[in-house]
Amino acid sequence: MPVQINITGEDANQAIKEFSVLSAAFIGTQTPAAAPVQPTPQEEKPKRSRATTSKPEEEPKPDKVSEDVQKDAKGDDQPTVKLEEVRAKAAELSKAGKQAGVKEVINSFDVPNLSKIPKDKLAEALEKLTALEEAE
Repeated sequence: MPVQINITGEDANQAIKEFSVLSAAFIGTQTPAAAPVQPTPQEEKPKRSRATTSKPEEEPKPDKVSEDVQKDAKGDDQPTVKLEEVRAKAAELSKAGKQAGVKEVINSFDVPNLSKIPKDKLAEALEKLTALEEAE
């Protein structure tokens, strides 16, 4: 047989008093007056605003190196290419079976690997890799 007990009060202190009276009735003892319960003070934390970020739409891959090159932040006409771009192109060509050509391009700069290519030569390296890609 299910039993349902509802304890109501105007505030938490009154509900606790009612509960202690009820529990004492089960045990058969008298309850001392319950001490009022003080709510614990909580610091108000400043609400954080959530910045909504949307995923950037993927741009189609450019066919030419000149589109892949960005202008320098100084406004110079010299293009800047990131090492990651050159590395991605080299990996793409290596997967296509042109590892020897990629190694040849790296060696043309007298360095042991892509990471050692000087920053001012990255655009040239990307051009050579792109030319290697187009040569079938």
